[in-house]
Amino acid sequence: MADEEINGDTDEIQHDKDKTQKKTAKHDSGVADLEKVTDYAEEKEISSQDISGALSLIGDRRNKEAAERLEKENELQKVSVKKDDIELIALSLIGDRRNKEAAERLEKENELQKVSVKKDDIELIVKEMEISRILAERTLREHRGDVVAALTTLTN
Repeated sequence: MADEEINGDTDEIQHDKDKTQKKTAKHDSGVADLEKVTDYAEEKEISSQDISGALSLIGDRRNKEAAERLEKENELQKVSVKKDDIELIALSLIGDRRNKEAAERLEKENELQKVSVKKDDIELIVKEMEISRILAERTLREHRGDVVAALTTLTN
């Protein structure tokens, strides 16, 4: 039995040593992790020279952009547009649009002239609808010589 007590105490002592070693190992690993963090933070610290250099770069960039804007504004102020020039440009644009519309109307008239219609159909429309010969012919041409479609359009 004495052997058991001695062995039991030895086991407890051994067990206590193991616990102490585990705690120490955990403590040491925590210290190592903390050391890594502080080393990283120390490496990432920005020196005052770096800050002043960055600020001077930003200031130089802003000054350059401001100078470019000022130069553009000065160039724009040199350019002057007279009221007469604006009116001339506006009239030119209006004239171009009117010319385009006139060209489109002329093209449509030319296409209508190409459509062949019978004189008898024109006379029928003139008598039935009591309209001018010119209007009857134009309506008939717009409907490609179809008398029924022309009459339907004129009655609606």
